[in-house]
Amino acid sequence: MRERLVKTPMQESAPQSRSAGELQGLIAQAAYYRAEQRGFQPGFEVDDWLAAEAEVMTRLRGPKAAN
Repeated sequence: MRERLVKTPMQESAPQSRSAGELQGLIAQAAYYRAEQRGFQPGFEVDDWLAAEAEVMTRLRGPKAAN
């Protein structure tokens, strides 16, 4: 199953330059897409959130931090 990535321009700036509300919104959107992929089956909300948080933070740091 392919993961749906958040299609917002998240690599424009470092995580530190984002507001807490902005980060939470990006994470919530990514978590929603993860839940949507599995048909919103209950019981995985925390897993979705943690995976989405890791995804967003990795993408915000950009390709250099991933290497």
